[in-house]
Amino acid sequence: MMRLLLTPLEIGTCSLRNRFVMTAANLSWCTDGFVTDKFISFHQDRARGHVGLTIAGAAGIDPVRINRASMMEIYDDKFLPGLHRLTDAVHQENTKIFVQLMHPGAYARRREYGGEMAVAPSARISRFTGEEARELTIPEIQEIVGWYGDAAVRAKKAGFDGIEILAGAGYLIAEFLSPAANVRTDRYGGSLRNRAEFLLEILQEVRRRAGTDFPVSVRLAGADFIPGGNTAADTVEIARLASPLTDVFNITGGWHETQVPQITPNVPHGAYLYLAGAVKKAVDKPVIGCNRLDLRSAEAALADGLCDLAGICRGLIADPELVLKYEKDHADTVRPCISCNQECMDRIFSASELRCAINPELGRDHRSPELTVRGENILVIGAGISGLSYAGKAATENQVTVWEKSETYGGSGRLLAKVPGQGDVRQYLDYLWKTCLRSQVNFRFGKTATASQLCRLLRNHEFDRLVIAAGSSIRGIAYPHSRSAAVITANDCLAADALPFRNIAVLGAGFRAVQAALYLRSLDTPHADALRFLEEWAPDQLPDAEKLFDGKPRRITMIAAEKKPGGGFGKSIRWMVPEALAHADIRLEMSAEDIRIGKQQVEFFRGGEKHSIPADLVVLAGGWMPSRDLYYPCQKAFPGRVELIGDAVRPARIADAVCDVYMALTQTKNELP
Repeated sequence: MMRLLLTPLEIGTCSLRNRFVMTAANLSWCTDGFVTDKFISFHQDRARGHVGLTIAGAAGIDPVRINRASMMEIYDDKFLPGLHRLTDAVHQENTKIFVQLMHPGAYARRREYGGEMAVAPSARISRFTGEEARELTIPEIQEIVGWYGDAAVRAKKAGFDGIEILAGAGYLIAEFLSPAANVRTDRYGGSLRNRAEFLLEILQEVRRRAGTDFPVSVRLAGADFIPGGNTAADTVEIARLASPLTDVFNITGGWHETQVPQITPNVPHGAYLYLAGAVKKAVDKPVIGCNRLDLRSAEAALADGLCDLAGICRGLIADPELVLKYEKDHADTVRPCISCNQECMDRIFSASELRCAINPELGRDHRSPELTVRGENILVIGAGISGLSYAGKAATENQVTVWEKSETYGGSGRLLAKVPGQGDVRQYLDYLWKTCLRSQVNFRFGKTATASQLCRLLRNHEFDRLVIAAGSSIRGIAYPHSRSAAVITANDCLAADALPFRNIAVLGAGFRAVQAALYLRSLDTPHADALRFLEEWAPDQLPDAEKLFDGKPRRITMIAAEKKPGGGFGKSIRWMVPEALAHADIRLEMSAEDIRIGKQQVEFFRGGEKHSIPADLVVLAGGWMPSRDLYYPCQKAFPGRVELIGDAVRPARIADAVCDVYMALTQTKNELP
């Protein structure tokens, strides 16, 4: 069967071997704007993995406002030798490479740009940075247009196969395009055609300086998703205007400051492909579709004619061999991105070096290091994320057995996968499981370990090494409470398929509390599929069905001492937590003091006033402690032969669990905090 993703495509004069595009991301791996060996290796690795086109960047074109936070630069010829090394490395792997040219506009933070004030089409305070930007004069605008032309010439000299103009996400060109940020009254403001003048002049300058045979991509926001911003229809018109000067359009979602989630886990795969589809209908140039694409949604997008190429960023960060595995019909071996944003977007927005929560080798000084643990017989306690990660990697050089007290794998990760919007975590667990099976890891489920038993096994040398990945648990109830109160932990909550309680209080405001509350709300709609079926096929039956299926939602209240919910989430997700809870009709009682669990109620004080919330069930989402009962006696008796990883070290994120495994197997031993 022909797979469209693997068919070649022409972008102007550039021939791609397939339809996969590694979209641009600021890796923060450059030194004073110069590309580093690590930066070059990143793009060469994706090229070696058979991606058709990789886009490096973003690269700064402004010699006045220079990013000092490890961003790639192209505003001067001094960067050409390093850029040549980059393009040569990618071309060695038969992959094409573009460079993305960018001006930050109002998104330039002073601390990252040497104290320089940001500039914009109109004076404004950026919702993204919270900082003021001044209005550009016409001579300054024309100067910036010239800088884009200079950068395009350098890109061609450096051996790039084309360039991409970043005209989306809320950066300078996007600000000119949008009526929400551009209130000018000269030729660069007012009508949509006038607002597009800046982009069109840049494209004309690039064509004049670099030639009409040098491919140009334009990355546009499919819609701004901000109040008063451009709609999808506006973007289509902008694309029509730019099409004569453009070889390919790269259509993404909205601006960084949008309050509509763009790449968070709750966004369905391919949710914004309709934006790419609208542009594709309007222009006769290839279109790249983006935002939350995986292999399945990318295949469907091309088959449905919504786009011509699949733009994937985080998926290729997680697994540089994604395309190669797809070519070999080994898609089930792809390490799937879980869209957590913990180590990629959160770090990028903090001007920190890019990492990946589930690909710990990314950004290290070496790739695929040799294991320091080799030729041993290893026993791993726990088949959660850390246990599976350790077992799968260790089994390439060792004999590994895993004991798990439950009847299946996944641990708390399996519970997290039940939370609405966290389906990618289940895919990641399945990937870890299949990796273990391919490496011939021996599993024993329903097997509970004791410290004396483990010590005996080590003493008799039945195992050379013991790895404790036993997770964490709540040790007691941290609040005064009535003995008659119904109290469970957040994990108990997530493990339940039904909870017959009408008034539920979740104590806590961190990520575990949020996940438990959202999961509880999802239990309110067990008959949603049945009702949708009847609505489609037998609408006359709906009234009777709705009477029988109690559609009255339960009351869920989060109670915590914190001022806001969402602690523990990274900044790229934390901002949307209050809104997500509001959409789910989950009540918030923040800044609560002296919380007490009574009989079918929770009491607390706020501002000296006593409050009482009905609660026939209380969910505890705080007070988690690492499970080290097995570790201490074994480590004391057999120092050097016992490891501790994952939540058993400290209850934390998936990224921390995966990093623990990497460090334990390749570099240093873990130490207790």
